[in-house]
Amino acid sequence: MKLRLLNTILNTGYSLTNCRTYLAVGSSLCHDLIKLDIETMKISYALDTWRKGRKSVDHRDELSEIWDKLQELIDSGEILNILEGEDTIENPITVYHYKKGEILTCTTDKLGWPNITSDGYLMHDNTYFTDKALAVKEGIEDNEYMIKMLNERLQEAQEKINKINADINMFTSYLNNLKQL
Repeated sequence: MKLRLLNTILNTGYSLTNCRTYLAVGSSLCHDLIKLDIETMKISYALDTWRKGRKSVDHRDELSEIWDKLQELIDSGEILNILEGEDTIENPITVYHYKKGEILTCTTDKLGWPNITSDGYLMHDNTYFTDKALAVKEGIEDNEYMIKMLNERLQEAQEKINKINADINMFTSYLNNLKQL
């Protein structure tokens, strides 16, 4: 996604993030104050509990402007160029991150949160690294933790199964005793 270009077009201080199925415009408190569904091209507001659509941001000047500009980009078709493209970065910094057992490489112009990569993903300090070895190390630690946590959940589930089997045996015993009367 060309989110640097979109940020220039929107002229906003809000963060823009590629969330795979939607584009998010948000803040540190709410990453998707405004959400653009990439498949349906529908815009929504996170605090729109009454489903008012565009009217839900009438009281928020900057969000209203962002909503309207996004709608203009959708109507003109320009949004497709932004969504399907990748930002051009003048002084790229290579960063590494792990995903599903792989180390992926991309670029950025600034390191750390809340900056984005050239493909539009929000960078977090514990998932994007300038050193590939650190990305590998963090990926290994993350996966080791997940395996440990899943093994603990499996143990808890096995204990519940054992308790249920014990209860079945107990009630089967009660039933057999009653049937013998």
